[in-house]
Amino acid sequence: MTETVTVSISDAEAAIAAALEAANTCPAIARPVAQALVAAEVDGQKGHGFSRVASYGAQARSGKVDGHATPVLERVMPAFLKVDAGNGFAFPALDLACDALVETC
Repeated sequence: MTETVTVSISDAEAAIAAALEAANTCPAIARPVAQALVAAEVDGQKGHGFSRVASYGAQARSGKVDGHATPVLERVMPAFLKVDAGNGFAFPALDLACDALVETC
């Protein structure tokens, strides 16, 4: 019989962030990645949620993804943004873009 375990969103985010940090990802990058994976899992998008933790950790550990890359935003025109994820995870770059777009409106 399979036992069901319930974990709070904040505990799930903390556990995933800790796993990513252990795989050579800085805390400032691990947090938004963890938040995105938990949000996907909560929304029922299991292929984009917890199932990605191991592969993301392996990518950071191997250097395929730079777990320390800080995304850079360039405002090309008032309503045109360019974001460079710096070979890092997409989620921090997407957060940066979304925050800048909200300020534009």
